[in-house]
Amino acid sequence: MPIPKYAQRTPRNRLVQIICRGACGGTRYAEVSQDNWSGHGPNENPDLYATCLKCGYKAKDKYNWIRV
Repeated sequence: MPIPKYAQRTPRNRLVQIICRGACGGTRYAEVSQDNWSGHGPNENPDLYATCLKCGYKAKDKYNWIRV
């Protein structure tokens, strides 16, 4: 699946798909707030979030993110 234009400038190591609960109301590409992030386990960061690249919604539900 090709990456849409709105997400092409985001570094691949920070790009995820999220369920946007903001203005988009669907699955969108987002940028994770940190490099080399871990969503679970001993290296989990509680301050980690992903920002929707369409509307700016900040998602903190890491269990719903899909790495691209």
